[in-house]
Amino acid sequence: MTLIIGGLCAGQALHISPTDPIAVQIGLLLGAIAGLGGGYFNRSVIWMLPIQGRKVFLNRLEQSVQSLGLGLLEEEPASEAANVATPTPLLARVYGATGLGSTFSGRLYVNVYQDTAEIMGRAATIKKLKLML
Repeated sequence: MTLIIGGLCAGQALHISPTDPIAVQIGLLLGAIAGLGGGYFNRSVIWMLPIQGRKVFLNRLEQSVQSLGLGLLEEEPASEAANVATPTPLLARVYGATGLGSTFSGRLYVNVYQDTAEIMGRAATIKKLKLML
């Protein structure tokens, strides 16, 4: 899509046909830059961090997430049937934007274990959250 838009814009700006090889090359370059940027900022990241107290961590997390404009969408306490092979989180939460903001913003998935927490989300959101926590 960026190739087509870049080619059309380059064709108009340079007063050449959008099918001209120069316009297509400019569109290709713009498409590659947009694709790399989108891949970098929209990738998912998992952040594992040690926690001292679960309630203190959850309060700080709640404040930080609210300042990012996200709200609690889903909460699931620990399941009764714990699997010995894999550690079961004591608490699992999903945060996200509500309304129209939810269309373009990603969700934040939080698993709280006994002494660690696992947070997964978009790289840009995790980066902001690291600064707050």
